[in-house]
Amino acid sequence: MHAEPASWVENADAQAPETREPTAAGATAGSGGGDALQLLVREAVETYLQDLGEVGQQQSNGHLYELLLHRVELPLLQAVLQHVQQNQTRAARILGLNRGTLRKKMQLHGLLGK
Repeated sequence: MHAEPASWVENADAQAPETREPTAAGATAGSGGGDALQLLVREAVETYLQDLGEVGQQQSNGHLYELLLHRVELPLLQAVLQHVQQNQTRAARILGLNRGTLRKKMQLHGLLGK
């Protein structure tokens, strides 16, 4: 299975319905061609780094990228699976993953059997 073309990803928010609930940043998800999601992620990372402080940043041993991806992956999988009523084939297609890869990620996050 292959990932969706970049143009689809870039325009995903523009294709979404205009009626969106406000985000924590006050923007609406769906406005700005993905800018709202990027803003929310950036703010969350900045808050995390501030909360962590200098000592915590040094103790994290440079694993922020891996940590962030792991933390973002779980709610992404949960939201997509809920959207497709737990249909793994459809979820894998939306995510641009092989169904086997999706199942591995679900197992990693404890989502199998739920």
